[in-house]
Amino acid sequence: MTRLQYWIDRRKLLLALPAAVSTRFAHADTSEERLDRRRLTLTFNDDFNKFDRYVNNHGTWRTVFGSGGPLSIDNRSLKGNAEKQVYMDPEFGGSDGGPPIGLNPFSTKNGILSIEAKPTPSDILPRVWNLPYTSGLITSKFSFKQTYGYFEMRARLPPGKGLWPAFWLLPVKQGWPPEIDIMEVLGKDMHKLYTTVLQKKFVNGSRVTQKVTMVDDMSADFHTYGVSWQADAIRWYFDDRQIAVAPTPAELNTPMYILANLAVGGRWGGDPDSSTHFPAIMEIDYIRAYDEHV
Repeated sequence: MTRLQYWIDRRKLLLALPAAVSTRFAHADTSEERLDRRRLTLTFNDDFNKFDRYVNNHGTWRTVFGSGGPLSIDNRSLKGNAEKQVYMDPEFGGSDGGPPIGLNPFSTKNGILSIEAKPTPSDILPRVWNLPYTSGLITSKFSFKQTYGYFEMRARLPPGKGLWPAFWLLPVKQGWPPEIDIMEVLGKDMHKLYTTVLQKKFVNGSRVTQKVTMVDDMSADFHTYGVSWQADAIRWYFDDRQIAVAPTPAELNTPMYILANLAVGGRWGGDPDSSTHFPAIMEIDYIRAYDEHV
């Protein structure tokens, strides 16, 4: 499967969620289940005292998907989902391969990484496929991967129609599914937390298992978003409280890497409107991974 087909198929599945979501999650009230941190051994940690971007084969965080080549829109947006952002970094020279545009959506202060989404300056629109917003994406594909364990992000998320922050895992080797979405939020409702696993095999007519959990306002404060991925089960956590559990797909036994991003627009959550505040900022306190002793 090509990387372009990967993204097209992923969007098709997500767009079909209302009709296709499986009900294999445990019943909703799992609040008595707490994360046991005594079983965790740290394997990866970034506290974002600085932003260590992957440049010239060195660094932690890659800022593109790596699809279709450096001048392809598929490298910096998910056009199959009608998203409206282009993921930027200071070296990006636009779709024409010209001089660096110099737009940087990333900044750090007091140990917080900020990913900023805002309207695209009119003078660079022709150089970024006329996508109306700029934003940022980080992935650990070339710096960290792990099979099984606990993965966690502490973050404060921006509210607003058309905003779509996410924290997820993808397999390092080519091919898709599987995928674990540790957290997805649509900015029009900051109390709905989406947790999802996608797999190759159809179960009860679906390859998608998703749960929506009502939580505290995710824009009002920092919260932790975590997933425990083991050979038999996947368990999702919000502020150390288990909120969902699903069987682990048989093919989900391969190293995966971390992604976090702030998308803008698309068919699922809709596009921004006059009520959406810009710049919109996703703030990340840390991202960590652990071996989990079960």
